[in-house]
Amino acid sequence: MEMEQDPFDTERFIDEIEKRRALWDLESPDYKNRGLKRSAWEEVVDIFSKTESTVEEKKQLVLLLFLGIVLQKRWKNLRDSFARELRKKRLRSLAQEQLRVRLMYIFNG
Repeated sequence: MEMEQDPFDTERFIDEIEKRRALWDLESPDYKNRGLKRSAWEEVVDIFSKTESTVEEKKQLVLLLFLGIVLQKRWKNLRDSFARELRKKRLRSLAQEQLRVRLMYIFNG
């Protein structure tokens, strides 16, 4: 059974992202520059969007990409907050159990 080839050129995509440090290099001062980052994404979208796409369609695609990034960050924040609270709850429960065992030892010992 042969797998269907994805028409998306992943290697080219990686190359194009790599050319734009604002999109991936956390240590670059450009990474925090939203305007530069948006411009870089627009360039990438322009490269990979259909040639017959209108400028408005390309702008919509860029907006969707940014919405995706915002949603990913929001999800990561929620996920991390939940994991942190769950860890705290487990630690409190463990501490209470240890206290209960110590008290039983003291009063029954």
